[in-house]
Formats: sequence, structure tokens, C-alpha cells
Amino acid sequence: MKQKIKNTLSQIVLVIATCLVIPNGFAELNCNLFTNKTVIKDDKVCISQKKLLQCRLGCIPIDTITRIEAFKCFKTLDLAAINVTTPPESIDVMLEVAIPVDCTLNINN
Repeated sequence: MKQKIKNTLSQIVLVIATCLVIPNGFAELNCNLFTNKTVIKDDKVCISQKKLLQCRLGCIPIDTITRIEAFKCFKTLDLAAINVTTPPESIDVMLEVAIPVDCTLNINN
């Protein structure tokens, strides 16, 4: 019973906090976040070349689609050996990734 009350209170706080940081927040809760997607592929860290839709913390995707997107991949580096004056070498690749179509507040958690 205590856990259910905690979860309900958490959800209420999340809704109130979201409404406070979004102009006209009562009209729509903003769960969508556009940011560069990061993917680990083999021994490389790959970052999307354009910003893709992701769901904010506390939100879940309504639906997802799979698309092929352009990424820049970097070999994982030994941090002790990094030369900060020379940017790491990147490789351009096309990767298939799942992207949310839209996001909504996760009221089940």
C-alpha cells in the first residue's frame, strides 16, 4: 500500500513539475525531446548527425518506427592517451535505429 501511495505521489509531482516548466503546460504535457542519438556499434561510439526524437525522463513512446539515419562513429579511446588539440578521427555510417513517433507521460510506473 505504501509503495502505491509513493508511486501516485511521484506521478503527481511529475505532472505538476512538467506543467510549471512548459508554457501553457495545462494544454499539453511535453514529453518530446530532440537530441543527437548515441549508439554503441562494435567498438565504436556513434552519434547521429541530426537531432532525433527521444522521450524525456518519465515518458514513454506511443509508437516507434525504424529508420536509417546518418551517424558519425568514433573509435573508443583510452582517455589517458587523448590529445585534446587533435579531434578524434570519425567514420560516417548509416545505421538502422528505432525512433519514437511521439511520446506520452508514463502513468503506469
